[in-house]
Amino acid sequence: DFHHLPVINKREEIIGMVSKTDLDQHSLGMSLFVNKQRQEYNDALFQTMLVETFMTKSLYTLNSDDPIETAYKMFKEHQFRAIPVINGKKLVGIVTPIDLVRPFITEQ
Repeated sequence: DFHHLPVINKREEIIGMVSKTDLDQHSLGMSLFVNKQRQEYNDALFQTMLVETFMTKSLYTLNSDDPIETAYKMFKEHQFRAIPVINGKKLVGIVTPIDLVRPFITEQ
């Protein structure tokens, strides 16, 4: 049920992100042919590959004290689905477009 996973180092600093889209793209690209063994082949590859193979390393981040407008502009300009939030160099959260609209939606 997760769509974005931050990758952090031992100092809790974000060094990358892995998205479900990243994994799906790699999974589709690993097998050239659709056959019965495709899933087994992909499973074996996923067990041997490192996270750094899949993660996006060049990230945009938000600081925890940035205004919401900054997040909105980043989402609008870059079409991101998630942006890591940092405090100093430490990861403190992730914001998504849904997070930005949630306060304006009333429960029915």
